[in-house]
Amino acid sequence: MAGAQSPLGREVAGAAPARRERIGWADAARGIGIATVFFGHYLQDLAPHDLVASDDLRFLYSFHVPFFFVLSGCFAHREPRFWKQLKVLAMRRLLPVLFFGICFGLLDTVARLRHGNIDADWIEEMIGDYLMGRPLLDWVTWFLVCLFVCELLAYFIVDRLRTPFEQFATGVLLILIGATFGNRTNHSSEGIAFYFGEFWFFSEAIVAVGFYLVGHTLRPWLTENLNSAHRASLVMVSGFLLVLVTFQRNTIAGEPVVVMMASRSHGNVIWFCVTALAGSLALLGAGALLSSWKLLQKIGRNTVPLLGLNGLFFGGLNQLAIRHIHDPTSRAGVALVAAGVTIASLLLCAPLVTLLRNLVPQLIGNPRKSGPLLPALE
Repeated sequence: MAGAQSPLGREVAGAAPARRERIGWADAARGIGIATVFFGHYLQDLAPHDLVASDDLRFLYSFHVPFFFVLSGCFAHREPRFWKQLKVLAMRRLLPVLFFGICFGLLDTVARLRHGNIDADWIEEMIGDYLMGRPLLDWVTWFLVCLFVCELLAYFIVDRLRTPFEQFATGVLLILIGATFGNRTNHSSEGIAFYFGEFWFFSEAIVAVGFYLVGHTLRPWLTENLNSAHRASLVMVSGFLLVLVTFQRNTIAGEPVVVMMASRSHGNVIWFCVTALAGSLALLGAGALLSSWKLLQKIGRNTVPLLGLNGLFFGGLNQLAIRHIHDPTSRAGVALVAAGVTIASLLLCAPLVTLLRNLVPQLIGNPRKSGPLLPALE
């Protein structure tokens, strides 16, 4: 990659800066993104009980996970040596996965001891799954595992693509290839291909690298255009409109598809690519429009701890809310309830995030910061 053409290439020559300046629209976009994770997981828990929630779920899941990979590519950084890159990524991606896995494992152990159904097989199974890159104790953190593999792959790919066109075209191609492979190997009946794709989310990491490359390519364009409220509005509105008119076209044999990257389910790979990129641009535009909202920026700066803590709600506290909240019959009603649950969930997480940031910042994605229990790890 030519240094004059790539922000990533320019960063190769020197070490990472001690502290990067925060970018308001990026933090706000992250804040919106993590809110959609809470919102979407409530819809996912609700969908088996409410058909009205299914369309909202299909709409949101068509782009909300790809968005995070696109945004990660926008702010890619390459260390000069691979082993340094591996260490940095392990500290920032895998350490939080391990930390939240241990926390949730302790909670699960207490619950199992109360019911007398804990055994060595369960412990062995959990350890085995984590070695396979499958964080079953806090499944939401699968994204960090996949991002870790994605960024390692990107380390060897990005620097070999010399022009923005090569980066963008390769990104789209990898999305299509990875999604096709994932669709065809997401059942154990596929044999070794299933386990090859499942191991550390390798097939989804190929898809993720595609979005990552697209984000890396778009960074200069986004920096220029998202500084204008008019252009940001145009990006947001056109992106959401494109998703609205295309996401229902993603079907298999005429049946609607809910995109589940964690399960390697993408439906029609062309429509998956279109809706994912359109929705990602829409969220980036929304982040630019709301970039002055300090609370949203703060939420965005705490994406990793909030992602880990969402495991308390997904399949857990969400089910409690579903049992005690009146089930609306309209799409607007479902969206309002899901929004209310999302806000309540974020409020419940706020003191826990503060506690974690003060006690163990190194274990929740900020290894350069020292704390009362551990020194800085970078």
